[in-house]
Amino acid sequence: MALRVTGGEKPRKSGIRDSNPLQSPDRRNTVARRPVWGWAPTDRKPQERHALHKLSRRAPRALVLAVSVAALALCVAGPGIAGAAPTGNTETITMEFAKGKMKFDGPNSVTVGDKLEIVNNTDPKQIGPHTFSLVTQGALPKTPQARKGCFTPKHICLAIAQWHGFNPKTEKISKPLVKAGAAGWSTMGNATGKKGDSWFTEKKGETVSQEVTAAPGSSLYYLCAVHPWMQGKVGVEAPIVSQPTPTS
Repeated sequence: MALRVTGGEKPRKSGIRDSNPLQSPDRRNTVARRPVWGWAPTDRKPQERHALHKLSRRAPRALVLAVSVAALALCVAGPGIAGAAPTGNTETITMEFAKGKMKFDGPNSVTVGDKLEIVNNTDPKQIGPHTFSLVTQGALPKTPQARKGCFTPKHICLAIAQWHGFNPKTEKISKPLVKAGAAGWSTMGNATGKKGDSWFTEKKGETVSQEVTAAPGSSLYYLCAVHPWMQGKVGVEAPIVSQPTPTS
């Protein structure tokens, strides 16, 4: 099955200020000085200045208040096929960092009942953690400006952080794997109250695997909330039903 490469933007260079509201306004509070979740980039390595792995413990009170009072997304089940028959086939989507670019590598399509495995092939000490989050097509940040504001209220990256139970005071998450609807990969979320299936990973070599239970004929859109230019899409196909051989 053909592989499709998605994403492709380079990590922002260290020292470039991001307007992300979860970023500390104090330039001294960078991840190089204050590691979060064990991420301390080495010299001359790309340093991604993003909220989920660079939150300062000195964040302004307005930030803590904004995240604390934000309503948690309600769990709304999306269309899915409960108890889909396993096909015995496994497809894989990997998180990659090559030639200065972060991206997903994955298939163009999967079949209902396939195992879909997500693999983190990146070094968190170099570029930080990732999420693999199913979101609606309309929730994807499609422009540089949209990606820059992805962690503002009513935008998908902040919503995903809330799905995972991110605590801005402790800088920890409480739910590495969010299951939002029917069992398996089935449910896409948005920024206005609907959770989606999502996985948070902060270790190289980590994997998660679930059956695809989304409705045949649908498409699953996904992104990394930490690096929102990492996006992808996979179509969901109906299983092939073998026809009985006619007898003479």
